[in-house]
Amino acid sequence: MPTFTQEPYQAPSTLEKVLKPSLLVPLFLGTLVLYLIYFFTPSSITALIPNPFSKKSTITVLGTGTVKATPDTAQFAITVAATGNDSNQSLSNAKTKVNSLIDSLKNKGLTDSDFQVAAYNATSTPTTDKLIYAAGTTILVTSPDLNLAEDLINTSLSAGARLSIPLTYTVNSVDKVSYEKKARDEAVKNANQKAQNIATAYHKQLGKMIAYTENPSTQGSLSDSSSSSSRPGEIEISQTIQVSFYTK
Repeated sequence: MPTFTQEPYQAPSTLEKVLKPSLLVPLFLGTLVLYLIYFFTPSSITALIPNPFSKKSTITVLGTGTVKATPDTAQFAITVAATGNDSNQSLSNAKTKVNSLIDSLKNKGLTDSDFQVAAYNATSTPTTDKLIYAAGTTILVTSPDLNLAEDLINTSLSAGARLSIPLTYTVNSVDKVSYEKKARDEAVKNANQKAQNIATAYHKQLGKMIAYTENPSTQGSLSDSSSSSSRPGEIEISQTIQVSFYTK
């Protein structure tokens, strides 16, 4: 005699109740109608409604910030070169010339920390009858006394050096970090304001920041009525950033 087993009853899940075949067609048509309404409604209205059918748009702006500072440091660079019968002799002559020049500049009030000497470079140049060997280097000179700068340059030129970077006025490294931070803060405010203005013009809301790029700071000089043409009364330190935001 055959036997029959009865499977235990399982109630349909909530999802099965909702997604009945008879409901799939109305659900699809309803979604299509919502999309068409969103697509053909003026942007001034749809900007207030989240759009699930489109990717997030972005706004990218450049922000700039500038602060003024009073210079307290003068800088310039000089190149020193010497020749010799061979590479070793030319290198030795160049080092002797550099040490002598640095000693002369120290006598005017500078210290070892005011000099940055680059690596020495030796070259040979053929002529019609022999090789000419030369060696040299570049020295960055920093003076905390602005009034002394031009005298230091004249001393260097008299010793046979060549001016490779003209005289510039700046602030010391510690103060420069502080000024650059202030310029960066101004650049951030500028970028945020620009992005907000663009978002408002397109009836959008500004979302979170998604990208940030910072360019190296720059410095420019300002002249005023109380300063000579070679020594500015103020300098400008500027910072530029590029920022991208999502919109919603």
